[in-house]
Amino acid sequence: MEKDCTFFIKPVSDLGEVTIERIIFNFNGSIREGYLHLLEHLWVRANKSWFDDYESKMNIFNALTDKNRITFILIYTESTVNTNKLIFDLNFNEQDFLIEKKTIYEERKLYSDSTPDVDIVLGSLRTIEAFDLIVLKNMMHQMNYKKIRFHFSSKNNGKYMKNPTINIKKNSIIWKDSNTIQLKDFYDYKVLLTILKVFKLTNESFCFNINEAKENYEITFDDYEVFDFMLKNKDNVLKRYQLLLTNTQLFIEQTIYLFDLFGFNLDILDFWREFNWEVLEK
Repeated sequence: MEKDCTFFIKPVSDLGEVTIERIIFNFNGSIREGYLHLLEHLWVRANKSWFDDYESKMNIFNALTDKNRITFILIYTESTVNTNKLIFDLNFNEQDFLIEKKTIYEERKLYSDSTPDVDIVLGSLRTIEAFDLIVLKNMMHQMNYKKIRFHFSSKNNGKYMKNPTINIKKNSIIWKDSNTIQLKDFYDYKVLLTILKVFKLTNESFCFNINEAKENYEITFDDYEVFDFMLKNKDNVLKRYQLLLTNTQLFIEQTIYLFDLFGFNLDILDFWREFNWEVLEK
């Protein structure tokens, strides 16, 4: 297991204290079609009593499985919630395995999609029928997991993580023409990418393309005038973005996205104020 991470995040609402915890299962070896979805089911089943108690307190739980990993997201307000009591060392038995195998098979029949991208996650009816308990147990030896906790509080408890200053320096821009910006620093590229993502969230007509194949990082705009308009109205863009974040689901997605991109808690408000906007202006 990797070391757990805990972050304290600045006040965002008057809801009191809320914790978002993300439990991530990663796998080092090859993954057979549909087996991660099966493991998701079996892990929840192994912790059924814990989840029954957890959800009875109106806490939120969701699971996201893709072709490489399983992510469990828990959102709770109860200070008594203890995820350390969850079972991670699973000892699968034949009965549980067969029950969940049948459940997944019936679920899969509800979906008409049968493409490689869908089948690698959910499995096809054929591969689900062929699920093997020994294969699953062998796959577990290649698994590791980590837990990341975000604590949101409407009260200042003095434990907030200090955000580093983020700035694109002028010499990070290699060149810029009527519709293209090119950067030479990967960190600066991530900063600019964050800005563009915010622009896109607040204006669907704003479109850009990224070329990461080159030594440098090239960003091209479908319509530079739209980008220029967003720059000139960046304060209003920020206000609209903050309003969008009142949607809990989007707020969680953005928090996770920023942590994945930078590796720490990024405060967009401070970032927006400190950013060197001159490098983007004509």
